Amino acid sequence: MKSHIRFVLTPLLTAALLCFGAVQEAFAGAGRQAALFLDYPHRSVRAAGLADTFVTVDNDPGSSLWNPAGLSAIQKTTVLIGYNSHSQAFGAAGEGLYYAVGALSTPLGNGVLNATLQLNGQGTIDYTTDSPDVLDVVNLGTNWVFSASYAEALSDNLRAGLTGKIIRQVLGAGLEGGGHSSTSYALDAGVQWDLLNDRLTTAASILNYGTRVQFKDANQSDPLPRKFRAGASVLAINMPGEFEMRVSGEIAAAIDALSQNREAEDFVQTVDERMEDGANDANSKYAGRSRADIEDELIRQRGIGIHAFGWERLERSFGVEAVVAQILAVRAGLKWHDEGIEVGSQLDIMDRAAFGFGVNLEAATELPIVVDYANGLWGQGGPTRERIHSFSLSVGL
Repeated sequence: MKSHIRFVLTPLLTAALLCFGAVQEAFAGAGRQAALFLDYPHRSVRAAGLADTFVTVDNDPGSSLWNPAGLSAIQKTTVLIGYNSHSQAFGAAGEGLYYAVGALSTPLGNGVLNATLQLNGQGTIDYTTDSPDVLDVVNLGTNWVFSASYAEALSDNLRAGLTGKIIRQVLGAGLEGGGHSSTSYALDAGVQWDLLNDRLTTAASILNYGTRVQFKDANQSDPLPRKFRAGASVLAINMPGEFEMRVSGEIAAAIDALSQNREAEDFVQTVDERMEDGANDANSKYAGRSRADIEDELIRQRGIGIHAFGWERLERSFGVEAVVAQILAVRAGLKWHDEGIEVGSQLDIMDRAAFGFGVNLEAATELPIVVDYANGLWGQGGPTRERIHSFSLSVGL
């Protein structure tokens, strides 16, 4: 292991773990999320083509959004620009909704430094008064995230990375009495471990551990969408320069709610409603059940604490990427969402499927440019269940 690590990455990871512990205690009991754009689908176009099976991927500036350890394999300064409009997923209410990302990765000493800016346009809304006539079209503002990452190889097989984020969320910009905003801070940390002569890669990351989003006071604040991701990928076919195929699998758990206050108003109300349903309907699934039993079931359904890792709660994804002559990359994947969500349980196999491709112009023309495209549902599809198109451009400097 390289001796310089103790001066660079190891203290950072130690500080991150201490911060995670402190934040975990502060977040106990939270049941909602804010700044959901931190977990939007199609943030990385390459990841979108693989149905978000991306925690093991390296040598890509987009790795900073899934697992910063993947940045450690970048060998030259690279700029990434990505964009998608997800307005189609929301029909008439989706005018102006978009997500854009720009990233710059550059080798620095024995590691790689990355800076990323994410923008989330919240669209527009028609402004009316007592009549249906539209008086004005109001822009609801743009959320943004700036992050800085550092990653390096700790040994021949083990790589690690750390990201710090500044998050700005806007609420009701342009509306009368609106214009509220909140600034939050978060950390991501991840590792990747290469085995079997780099044919097998395992990885894990923890994302969006940080301060709560607060618009008024601490009692009306919500946690960031914290996620734990883990996965493995296998280089199934390896014919260097001719054909390569990598198969990946990944799970993701939403770990924003580490405990539940059973006296909280919304929790008590939900339990009361189920108790009443069971008392009034002999055919109800709540008939004859005790209050404690119904409470325990609600805890499981909400994915509180260890229940976040229940199989029915996990996001599971599977992806395949094949590269031909180092020029054309073809991608496909499947993703299973939280089956406890009604919309997610209605998705058929094609809804769950995503695909994409990338063209590396450098291999054919010596231009250091890679163009990527992906097609898939936006998350669980939104109200319209429309698929969206995402594009990105990478340029080596």
